[in-house]
Amino acid sequence: MLDSPITPSPVPAFIPVPKGWPKDATLNTATYSSTINWPKISIIIPSYQQANYLEDCILSILHQNYPSIEILVADGGSTDASKDILQAYSPQLTWWVSEKDQGQSDAINKAYPQATGDIVNWLCSDDMLLPNALHAIASAFLIPEVKVVCAWSRQFYEQQDLGLSKSTLHVNWGELLFTSHICQPAHWWRKKIFDTLQPVNIKLHYAMDSELWISFLLQFGRDAVCEIPQVVTAYRYHEGSKTVKEDFRFAGDKIALWYSVLYLFNAPKFVLNWLKPLSNSNLWNKIKINNLIYQNERTSILLFYSTKLISQAKIQHKYFLALRLLIWNISLAPFRSLYAWKKLVTTVIAPKLFS
Repeated sequence: MLDSPITPSPVPAFIPVPKGWPKDATLNTATYSSTINWPKISIIIPSYQQANYLEDCILSILHQNYPSIEILVADGGSTDASKDILQAYSPQLTWWVSEKDQGQSDAINKAYPQATGDIVNWLCSDDMLLPNALHAIASAFLIPEVKVVCAWSRQFYEQQDLGLSKSTLHVNWGELLFTSHICQPAHWWRKKIFDTLQPVNIKLHYAMDSELWISFLLQFGRDAVCEIPQVVTAYRYHEGSKTVKEDFRFAGDKIALWYSVLYLFNAPKFVLNWLKPLSNSNLWNKIKINNLIYQNERTSILLFYSTKLISQAKIQHKYFLALRLLIWNISLAPFRSLYAWKKLVTTVIAPKLFS
């Protein structure tokens, strides 16, 4: 079991985004009590070719009217109107650059040294903060023991609401490290903690947030995570987003993390040898594992991962077998009728794929 029982945060009530947000609406400055020393918040915006959404992203931050905010934009040298937008909002931006980079992780690393806040996160340029988001986040961080705040995110496609999402925190350590869903825009860090997790891995383009999350949990455990029932971000699905266009690549990045975790827990060598060529992570060089976690949870984590690895191996074997069957039968294509092909696919190939 984990350090303490998990009490899930309640599902927040659905509140529609105010009409005109973020372009035609701002929050009242009275939202932030002058008697409170509000922590400074640094928000990094990695962006590339997102001129259609970039302005909304920036305005959703500015219109929070948060008393101590800095916005850092790392654009990857976009050729659309992104640079014009950044120049127009330059007076309100703490720092920005538009130049070629190696992807989202590299952009975050480029901006991060400029961040001086007490709280930090990155917000992709096609996403937005929702009204009162920073008030909810900062209020949670007023408790000194809190190291990470997990809130909720609204998912949407154009005008269609796709429901709510948040980071999942499982009871079992194996599930926590392997299957946790990271709702990154709604997942905010105390900067001095995030400093220990730097830099973001530029070899990971889809699961860099998962690597940070695993690294954090192995060092600090789950007790320092505060779950709040507020919806703080709007996560946009669109044809150009990685989540839509390159969804199939996320699994590959996740597999690349397995080696790191299993290495830390002294997994059998044959397992490590099988996974090492896939690894793009070097967590074992970055963190010192929590001894209590190591002593109490090693067996359950190895058992969980072994089960997953065996399942993955079976799936790979099944698909390779089906692929060999398909190649062999394609070579006989000139001698087969259409009816024979249909029968072969439905009675031989499909059962091997989906059984």
